[in-house]
Amino acid sequence: MTPYKVSHQLKKLNNSSSLTKKNMTMEENTLHPARKLLLGQLIAYLLLAVAVVVGFESDFLEVGACAQDVFVKYQVLMLMEVLTICFIPMALKMFSLSAVRRRLKADRVRGLVLFGSCRLAMIGVPLVANTILYYMSMSVAYGYMAIIGGLCFTFVYPSIGRCINETNIGE
Repeated sequence: MTPYKVSHQLKKLNNSSSLTKKNMTMEENTLHPARKLLLGQLIAYLLLAVAVVVGFESDFLEVGACAQDVFVKYQVLMLMEVLTICFIPMALKMFSLSAVRRRLKADRVRGLVLFGSCRLAMIGVPLVANTILYYMSMSVAYGYMAIIGGLCFTFVYPSIGRCINETNIGE
């Protein structure tokens, strides 16, 4: 193939995909504010957990403050284990539920913000709570659950591609 034919083929390819690029840009523009809000929430949860770690590690907050009462410590541990174990799979599977899909079809941006915020809260609130409880009781179970919650944020990171895919369910 001559260089002219190659450049001509590339131009044809670019022209045929320009319609798709315009549609993607339109979708990106409508979902961009929702993505920014969800990304801000994710960063807020992570920064709050890091602030708790810094506060306890710098001795600004007292480490092991409630390590004495074994019965309460056990009950809180069981509660956080159940919440963490239940919330993480539910948060990861949330956008495939039929009620969520119906809401997303009705109003894409509001549904994405509502259920995306709920999803982030289902992972972020136990993350922060487990981080605080780890330092207050010095029980490694809380630390492991906080680490698992932090790792789960990688599966719900609100990239623009994920936002588009999650709002186009069933289309």
